[in-house]
Amino acid sequence: MGYRAFGRTDFHALATFAMPVAQTIIQPLQLAGIVIDEMRHRRLLLPPVTVIEAIIRRARRQADELVHDVLTQGLGDGGRTRLDALLARRGDRGATWLSWLRNPPLSPAPRNVMRLLERLDHVRAIGLAPARAATIPAAAFDRIADEAVRITSQHLAELPDRRRHAVLAAAALRLRENLADAVLTMMDKLLGSMMRRAENRTRDKALGTIRALQAQLGSSQNLFTRVR
Repeated sequence: MGYRAFGRTDFHALATFAMPVAQTIIQPLQLAGIVIDEMRHRRLLLPPVTVIEAIIRRARRQADELVHDVLTQGLGDGGRTRLDALLARRGDRGATWLSWLRNPPLSPAPRNVMRLLERLDHVRAIGLAPARAATIPAAAFDRIADEAVRITSQHLAELPDRRRHAVLAAAALRLRENLADAVLTMMDKLLGSMMRRAENRTRDKALGTIRALQAQLGSSQNLFTRVR
């Protein structure tokens, strides 16, 4: 048949093969199917299920570590300190800076635009360029950014340093994007509201002018009747 037994070198080779796939494929069963197909392509006898599971775990761990490395690369002590500061309390307030950023005002109002801009300036001051997120697959970034949104500040503070900083970096990048979109959306709503009010005032003014003209015409018609 030409098939050969599965060996240790095959384990490492398949984990390396599966690592980039694991950045975009989240479901373990789907990833397992891809690994099994690759084994058949390499004409390997299938190992026990526990070995396949170990390959998937290794690939997913390596994929996560690569994402963490990319998100934290070049941060320096200052960058890591600014990220950790997101978990600090806002003065005498109970909420953390991260919680404040996560919960912006959404109702359209001029004062809320200023509050959104205040948050946007704060997250921009962390100093992470949006291009950092583009250096990893979108699915991988979305996964860690979604985790950053769900996880509590207390839980974040308990994570190992590299993972904590990677999750906070993803949170900062996603918040920067969301807050910028929120500012534009709110400005659009406010401008639309102002336009409608202006149109209503113009319409009301036009109606008033028409009524005045009608009244004048009525008076003129009465005067013409009396003169005639």
